[in-house]
Amino acid sequence: MNKAALADFFEQNLNHFQTQEELAMNKAAVEQLMNTLNEIIGLSVESRIKLEALERVQENSNPLLHAEYLGEIENLKEQRTFELNPATIADLKSKLLES
Repeated sequence: MNKAALADFFEQNLNHFQTQEELAMNKAAVEQLMNTLNEIIGLSVESRIKLEALERVQENSNPLLHAEYLGEIENLKEQRTFELNPATIADLKSKLLES
């Protein structure tokens, strides 16, 4: 879900509150949530840039180690895919909908 869709979702749900005070409090909460989301996205981008830089240095300094590193990434991806099978995903979705 992108930021615009998330903001739209919260804006639509804000209309369910009874008082102006509740509406103002919830708008502030949405704004804080969006600011936190922006920070998380910024940190994620920064981390990705750092990882790419380290990967390039590793590739240039030790190609054999770099190849092993890429193989390990593929192994971990396969493990994560196995761990997140459709039954697990359905279970997580149902738990989220219950709360």
